[in-house]
Amino acid sequence: MLRRPRMKSRGYLLGVIALGLSAALMAVGCGLGPGAQTGQITLMVTSDFGDGPIGKASAETGTESETAMRQLQRARTVKTRYGGRFVQSIDGLAAFSSSGHPFDWFFFVNGIESTVGAADVTLHAGDDIWWDHRDWSAATHVPAVVGAWPHPFTGGTDGKRLPTRLLCAPNAGNQCNKVEAALAAAGIVSARGLPGIAGKGSGLRVLVGTWDEIRTDPAAAILLGGPSDSGVYVQPSLRGSGFDLLNPSGERGATYGAGTGLVAATVVGDALPTWLVTGTDNKGLSLAVEALNLKVLARHFAVLLTAGGRVVPAPISPEQR
Repeated sequence: MLRRPRMKSRGYLLGVIALGLSAALMAVGCGLGPGAQTGQITLMVTSDFGDGPIGKASAETGTESETAMRQLQRARTVKTRYGGRFVQSIDGLAAFSSSGHPFDWFFFVNGIESTVGAADVTLHAGDDIWWDHRDWSAATHVPAVVGAWPHPFTGGTDGKRLPTRLLCAPNAGNQCNKVEAALAAAGIVSARGLPGIAGKGSGLRVLVGTWDEIRTDPAAAILLGGPSDSGVYVQPSLRGSGFDLLNPSGERGATYGAGTGLVAATVVGDALPTWLVTGTDNKGLSLAVEALNLKVLARHFAVLLTAGGRVVPAPISPEQR
């Protein structure tokens, strides 16, 4: 795949680099390009769907001409290919295939998967950059993730904040009020509507309601097709009311029934991301709403919330296998 770099997967790699106005410049790899300084930009490098943090945090100041590639090269040992536009390896981890399972590097800007190489992504103040090295056998693309909250609502794309629509199921008024409050606490003003067509240019969408109430919305219905369609490693259960947690191969694992919440993000066609804040029932929906904070969502692709109070990342983590 020319579109994105392919790398080797073993162990778990995690590094956080916060780029702030008050920090000094580092001289690791390529330097910054010319231009005025920008505000804070963050960088995270992980493996296996965000699992297993390792690495040190450091700080820098970005510039107007900063790219995702330059940022990464300063922070990590990077090899590139295709004229330096795509990453070949990070800290020695490169493309790898094990038992028919391919592993690649993918990266997200404000929780939205990049569709171009890192050298072609210009960073802006407040951006959150997340590189993850994962098994892509079940999903070539994971178009959006929840682990950069409150992005993409605060950072948007290309330095521009996007409009946000809060789509509330008819019986989810109280829970929608709480979601609206969580967005407002992050500085986001949202317009309300009902679940429906997810068209191109319609802004960011947040679906709120029990699964039965939102399941016909295109962004919810796409979960039925599995990770290859939605990029979400959770599917509505085939064995009744509940959610099936999938492994990186897209195979069904444990089923979570009554009282389970789900927070996930996906994209339908050319539309912008839709977040799903839902549950098997009202109790599960309440758990999903309460999970809208960085403490719960940080560096997860999607999460299930159980009646017993557990936060279960999707897909199944190595510890769960």
